[in-house]
Amino acid sequence: MYLRLLQWQKGHNLLATCLQNDFQCSNGQCIQQEWLCDTENDCGNNEDEVGCPTDCSGVHQFKCANNKCITIEFRCDGDNDCLDNTDEQSCDTWQCPVDEVKCPSSHLCIEKAWLCDGDNDCHDNWDEQPANCPVAPAGRR
Repeated sequence: MYLRLLQWQKGHNLLATCLQNDFQCSNGQCIQQEWLCDTENDCGNNEDEVGCPTDCSGVHQFKCANNKCITIEFRCDGDNDCLDNTDEQSCDTWQCPVDEVKCPSSHLCIEKAWLCDGDNDCHDNWDEQPANCPVAPAGRR
């Protein structure tokens, strides 16, 4: 689970300042907006799943062929999250989420932050090629 700007002091959770596109859980934890109604308990008390569709029709939900409901962000990530592999089918035509890029050969969707991180996420080293590395802003190296 990825936590943003969570501050700890003497074992007590202080309320954090969340980024603009984040959701703040009642415990102060900040989670990405797209984690709301994604079938995952990201806040720890399930508040990010309260009032969400239970029929897998939510914006961030994907219904597997076996009727299992998973977060849409798990689609075409190389993991058999549905347990029947339907989340890994037709990835060549699947559009990756905004913060991800598609590996040309494997058709996997990987986080943009994973480009040139030293890990072969595309399984053919495409994501580690210098031409695919993000360009650092001027003055930063």
